[in-house]
Amino acid sequence: MDTNKYQYKKIAADMLRTTINDTPGRDYVYMNINTGANVPSKVIIELFSDICPKTCANFKQLCEGYQNSEDKTAEKIGYAGTEFHRVVKGMYI
Repeated sequence: MDTNKYQYKKIAADMLRTTINDTPGRDYVYMNINTGANVPSKVIIELFSDICPKTCANFKQLCEGYQNSEDKTAEKIGYAGTEFHRVVKGMYI
């Protein structure tokens, strides 16, 4: 692997760590998205919990897999195994 790639990966990792740690009042979740490659890509999503806390809390629970605390026999619900309806390259999912 080219030395420059190592340097850029380190710079990117450092910037990501700095950005995540320096944003007060925000939560982060991630999804492993498989695009047919052998290794799924990890996508980190910033949640604006300071602006819309209820929506962010619901989304976070679905990302983690939600199970009703009263019914332990219930199946977990969440985004695992879900297919994307529409993907616009370089724009949004």
